[in-house]
Amino acid sequence: MMQFVKVLDKDLCPPIQGGKPYEIGVWHHCEDFDTSEKECAPGFYVIPVSELIHHHKPWLGTKVLPAEIKGKSKIFSPAKQRYEYMKLDNPLSDEEIKNLCREIEPELRYKLSEALYPVNPLLLPKATVNDEDIELLKQWYRVRKNVVISVWDSVGDSFWSRVRYSVWYSVRVSVWDSFWSRVWYSVWYSVRDSVGDNVWYSVIDSWDSVWDSVTDSVSAYIGSLFLNINKWKYKNHEQGKYPFQSAVNLWYRGLVPSFDGEIWRLHSGKKAEVVWEQPGSLTR
Repeated sequence: MMQFVKVLDKDLCPPIQGGKPYEIGVWHHCEDFDTSEKECAPGFYVIPVSELIHHHKPWLGTKVLPAEIKGKSKIFSPAKQRYEYMKLDNPLSDEEIKNLCREIEPELRYKLSEALYPVNPLLLPKATVNDEDIELLKQWYRVRKNVVISVWDSVGDSFWSRVRYSVWYSVRVSVWDSFWSRVWYSVWYSVRDSVGDNVWYSVIDSWDSVWDSVTDSVSAYIGSLFLNINKWKYKNHEQGKYPFQSAVNLWYRGLVPSFDGEIWRLHSGKKAEVVWEQPGSLTR
């Protein structure tokens, strides 16, 4: 298994300090390598694959390169270690990065590969809603209360806060902007076409409800990336079962639920088109 990697920007330059691109396949030597306790001092910094969640940002085009090291070293933590010599190989493809991550996921106890490269349901093939999807939505309706705080607190009890924040940030940044805006416009046009502009502007407060319903689905998906959490806070559920799996199953089907306070909708496709809707309660 690959021991160390180096994360660089899209031009193979250090993403924080900047500077010239690194040359591939040659040994780089730090002549003034610092062995002191200074955390930011001359040397070549590398990380193990397990630390990619804190450094690799695919949405910004960062690159991950295999790294060999030798010579003097100063190690503070897995995330902070520097060496006197470093040689880099060609950047890894996204699939190669995912495969490396999957190898260590049982040890990490969360899906690092998917946290870095989350599934955007609106980029999956447009779905045709069936009876099973409606049943999943009804299950989601029954359990979605307090999903955000349940996932946040349950993950926080089982993982370092730094991991929780980084996974949450990666998923939200990767899918949220396009995700939310597409659902927003889809609901906007659906409601406007149904009730007309004048009535629509009188019920604009329903956006809080739409926002909450979409946020709940994102939170349910994030929670599913964390493995071996047997009890999820504030929920009565079967031990070892993920209580929000219904939302996750809809997610992988390419279906995103929204609720504006009056109507439940399922969205699908690149434009988050409304592919199903039902006024009122989902209990019937």
